[in-house]
Amino acid sequence: MKKQWPRTLVRTVTMLLAAVALCIVAFLIALRPYSALADAEQYSVFSDYLDPWFTGESHSAGDRRNLVLIDGITNSGLKTDLFFFAESLCGTRTALRARSVVPFINFLVTNVSPRQLKRFFAFRASYKLLTVADLELYPTEAFQKKYPTNYGYHTFSRVGFNREMTEAVFYTEHVCGLCGEGKYVYMRKIDGKWSLVSTVFKWVS
Repeated sequence: MKKQWPRTLVRTVTMLLAAVALCIVAFLIALRPYSALADAEQYSVFSDYLDPWFTGESHSAGDRRNLVLIDGITNSGLKTDLFFFAESLCGTRTALRARSVVPFINFLVTNVSPRQLKRFFAFRASYKLLTVADLELYPTEAFQKKYPTNYGYHTFSRVGFNREMTEAVFYTEHVCGLCGEGKYVYMRKIDGKWSLVSTVFKWVS
């Protein structure tokens, strides 16, 4: 015969778990910057990250004289985020020289599901947000014909900020045929501009 837990004990445990869950939710909300501001600021982060890399050299981010291609949907998903969060607790934060764990927590929260990017990038090059149909063509001859001077394409996760929006963490990939890379990026806002502090590579080919 199964042992029956006293109702009062079950009720107490349930209430404690509910209280802990509410505290966690409140804590996460308190850490997050105002969402509308964060949504807009992420494009400044991406733009300041990409702009210096448009050198036109081999393995660069592209050439500012040509069209820059960006995946129109954020690179995210709960499985990837949990993996990154686990990594951050085991040393990625230290490797990125991040000042706090808050951007990592917000990275986890904001990347539960993919989002559509908008044409709010501001760097010294023309660009196109690729559709699902575009990406299905890559890297076929049809894709090369449609975008003859491409340097592959870039993907971005959404950005995890600290509450003051002076620290930013995101994941990005540059897919360019036989070459490419995926990495986590940590940036800080200094004198109104986002500056690259460090990167941690997840893969390189």
